[in-house]
Amino acid sequence: MPLNEMLEFSKTAYGTEVNTQPGITSCFLPGQYGVVSFPLSLETNFCPTAVKIYFPFKCTIVRIRSIVTLALAADDCVLTGANSVGNTTLTVTIAGAAALDEEDSCVPADNNTVAADSYYSITSAKTTKGGELLVSLEYLRTA
Repeated sequence: MPLNEMLEFSKTAYGTEVNTQPGITSCFLPGQYGVVSFPLSLETNFCPTAVKIYFPFKCTIVRIRSIVTLALAADDCVLTGANSVGNTTLTVTIAGAAALDEEDSCVPADNNTVAADSYYSITSAKTTKGGELLVSLEYLRTA
């Protein structure tokens, strides 16, 4: 089914307005959940101070998850989420020497809203460099 037909089907099936402009491939509406994932290297010279994830719409971060994709070296890694004004939420702690595929998560209860065209950031703290993670932010679009 061509894209324009899929968008028209979505518009008819769900009774909502959908942007049918060329190049627009999703019909993401307020009240729907989504996930954005990104790799985070904890290796020497790869670890940024903060990773900013920008959202073009207002949303609430409902969960932060991490999965170890390269075993962590020695000490714990702490991931801290924060909204664009720097107010932090809960942290995710990944145990030192965590094995491949270990999963950790947290559910932020406050300071987890993101304004439209703003960002949510994740910072990592780890003394001994080494390891890689796949970090996911689960969000609820609110506007």
